[in-house]
Amino acid sequence: MARPLLHTFHDGSRLTVIKASTLIATPVWKGNRILDSTHVATLQAAVGTNLKTLDSGYCIIQYPELDASNNIVMASYVIDGQHRRAVLKAAFDTPFSFEADFDVVVRETHVSSESEAITHFNMINNVKPQQWKHDKRLLAHNYIVALEGEFNKRKRHPLIRLGDTRRPYISAEKVREQLVLQDLKSDTGSVMAFLAKVKAWNQKECDKAQMRLAMEPDMKEASLWSKALEFECMIAMDVGWSLLV
Repeated sequence: MARPLLHTFHDGSRLTVIKASTLIATPVWKGNRILDSTHVATLQAAVGTNLKTLDSGYCIIQYPELDASNNIVMASYVIDGQHRRAVLKAAFDTPFSFEADFDVVVRETHVSSESEAITHFNMINNVKPQQWKHDKRLLAHNYIVALEGEFNKRKRHPLIRLGDTRRPYISAEKVREQLVLQDLKSDTGSVMAFLAKVKAWNQKECDKAQMRLAMEPDMKEASLWSKALEFECMIAMDVGWSLLV
């Protein structure tokens, strides 16, 4: 069933109506800030049993991903309103809960890359300055944007993609998972130093791959390596993610 369309914004975003149960089944975008349990508790106390007061204030991004069969599907993620969603989910997940489902209003926006998702997040979220310094998922944003700017040369077939991927394509979410394990800095100089390190590593790996393919053209992963070289990027071949350690 098509979602009721309430309004279309100038940027193409759509104001629609979905069920609260659909909202809590929609995962939170992994680039979002760390969930603040204190804020969730404050909301729970303020709302009490009147959950229907949480019927608005949500933004969802939608973008194409590859499913297990390598088919393109449209995936949805909550990019704003995760604390309200958490309150709803806790209520609906309570054992023996008899909460009746109800309509909630959401704003849906299509994005085509992780960089676009990050830009959208920055535009709609009022994140406290200290969170940018300490929340590693937020710190990772600039690093991912830098990587996409360097390696996503093909706009129709970007190398760094959203969702699950198959080599030589790279999952932006997996890159983020590795980045948050590192000692990230927020200044531009640190991001550029990181990018320079990646570029130097990548050039060496591309040179080695070309030499090996020339010597062993029938090697087991020749086709995969050749495809990676077409993108001039060997990051996906770094199975242990040693580059980002």
